[in-house]
Amino acid sequence: MLEIEGACINYGPVSAVRNVSVKVEQGEIVALLGPNGAGKTSLLSAAMGLRPLAAGSVRFKGEDLRKLDTENRVRKGLTLTPEGRKVFANLTVLENLELGAATRKKGAEIHEDMEMCFGLFPILAERRHQTGGSLSGGEQQMLAIARALMSRPSLLMLDEPSLGLAPRIVGQIFRLIRDLRDRGLTILLVEQNAHEVLRFADRAYVLSTGECRYAGPASRLHDKGALMQAYIGELVA
Repeated sequence: MLEIEGACINYGPVSAVRNVSVKVEQGEIVALLGPNGAGKTSLLSAAMGLRPLAAGSVRFKGEDLRKLDTENRVRKGLTLTPEGRKVFANLTVLENLELGAATRKKGAEIHEDMEMCFGLFPILAERRHQTGGSLSGGEQQMLAIARALMSRPSLLMLDEPSLGLAPRIVGQIFRLIRDLRDRGLTILLVEQNAHEVLRFADRAYVLSTGECRYAGPASRLHDKGALMQAYIGELVA
């Protein structure tokens, strides 16, 4: 479904990502792992058209995306929940969700998806008239995911969805991710909580210093020693 081939991403003279390829098949949860500064967020940003590629390509459902802006990538069914949530603090929950559907036109379908989001996140239904900034960290993360779902994506990219959340809320978020996959959504997930994600991911990529150190089944990384080997590039898929 999503194919990133030979991606190179630069920040001025600094090479942040070097010749990295990632493939996500329909119906999978794919984990993108690695230490801070490994290039994971840069790769998601490039897939969304938020960061230019110095080299390489991005294909979605067989279509080359390099000439499409971010809005049109969303229209194609690709969306991102960014690191740090980035909800609109001064807008209500309802207004945040409406903005998530900004690329869509069919009012009946938008209303249907909003009710679906409220079903997935009952707390957001209760807080629909509160501002995003008044929500707790966990509630903001739920809102960020719900806002992304309002674009009706076929592939959802999540950047650090558990960051800064209490363990109980982290468990809820991870259960939600599994539930979304069971509903047919394909997911590419950046996450520091590697061992928990590897319990339910289908495949994994490990990045370190801008290069891919491992690409293969997530099950091979369940052991802490194997995961460490992957981080330093000594585990062969």
